[in-house]
Amino acid sequence: MPGLRDLAKKLRRTVNIAGEGVSVRGLTAAEMAELLGEYPELGKLMRGGFADVDTAALQQQAPDCVATMIALGTSNGKAPEADDIEAAKSLPGIATLDLLAAIAELTLPRSVVRPFVQMVADGEATDFGDIGKAPAGK
Repeated sequence: MPGLRDLAKKLRRTVNIAGEGVSVRGLTAAEMAELLGEYPELGKLMRGGFADVDTAALQQQAPDCVATMIALGTSNGKAPEADDIEAAKSLPGIATLDLLAAIAELTLPRSVVRPFVQMVADGEATDFGDIGKAPAGK
């Protein structure tokens, strides 16, 4: 039977960016807790509290938050350095969204991922009606 560390190593996805495969992983609970503490508007989005989001604060927090998520999700379990975060900030929008979507899918429940990625992509949140519900079974 595989151990938890073995499972964590297998829970990765390859995202193709400019013809190159980039391995991404989901964020750990500790990493998410730190992000939520540092970027409170993200926490509001994850709870589905779209009406409570301070859009000016979100706009200010989003670049650093997204870059940190990408730097964490593309690391091999080590804390990203400032250069890693700056490199993530320099990515074109399409690469940023592709990486962010894959990292979010490996980190968050599906009911949170769709509105979160849509909010990042176009600034509009839609009530999908399934926030907080378990995904449909197979």
